[in-house]
Amino acid sequence: MTPIPQMHPIAPAEKQHPCPGDWNWWASYDGGENLAIGPAKSRDDLVRMLRSDRGGEYQDDQGGWRLKAHIGEYRDNNQNLAEWLDIDDMIAFAAERMDDNDCGTVEGLPHPIDEISPDQESELKAAIRATVHDWQKRHRLALRCWQFTESRNCETLDIPVEITTPTE
Repeated sequence: MTPIPQMHPIAPAEKQHPCPGDWNWWASYDGGENLAIGPAKSRDDLVRMLRSDRGGEYQDDQGGWRLKAHIGEYRDNNQNLAEWLDIDDMIAFAAERMDDNDCGTVEGLPHPIDEISPDQESELKAAIRATVHDWQKRHRLALRCWQFTESRNCETLDIPVEITTPTE
């Protein structure tokens, strides 16, 4: 789902996400397609998680055991609710509600919504977005999406592991 293009984008101060995404370490056994191991705050913590999970272990040509996984740091893709608002639809909805309650269009007369000038409409849109932005920030709502915005320090980890067999 892609965001609705905004006719009146939010002001630069509101473009900053109210709860920016954190960097965390993640891993996968399929080359980075399904980052199912994580999150971890450090590379070492992620390696410990992988050793405990044991999902990427394989036996090499010499009979030793190794662990192979794609690892990297990924930034959470937190959503800025203000960017997803279609305020034109909100205004149109308000006009329809007025019409439904006999408060809107009367034949030959302008609709009450028509009293709103283009400048006032722009100001209203900016005020709504700023209010939603501040509300999201005040409540620390990250609105985390299950994809990432950036990655760094990605590598293929291939390390020896010790396989212990239980003794009876």
